[in-house]
Amino acid sequence: MRVNDRIQQLYQYVQQDAVRDAQNVQQNQRTRQAQNQRRVAREDRVELSQQARQMAQARRNVENERAERLEQVRREVQQGTYQPNARRTAYGMVRESIINRIVR
Repeated sequence: MRVNDRIQQLYQYVQQDAVRDAQNVQQNQRTRQAQNQRRVAREDRVELSQQARQMAQARRNVENERAERLEQVRREVQQGTYQPNARRTAYGMVRESIINRIVR
C-alpha cells in the first residue's frame, strides 16, 4: 500500500501544482488587462467637432485652389502670356504692410 499511497500523494501534489499554475496564469492575465486599461485611459485622445472638420476641409480646398492657380501662373509665365494685375499686386503689398505693422 505504501507505493499506492505515495503515488496518490504525488498525484495530489501535481494536481495542486497545476491548479496553482492556472491561478497564476489567470492572475497574470487580470494584471495585464488592468495595466492595459490604465494605459489606454492615460492616452490622449482628440475628437474633432463637425465645425473643425469643415474648417480643415476648407483649408485643404484653399490649398488645392492656390496650387492650381500657381501652376496656371507658371504656365502663363513660361508661355509668355502672363499679364500681372497692377491693382491686385498693389493691394497685396499694402495689405502685407498693414499686417506686418499690426503683428509687430
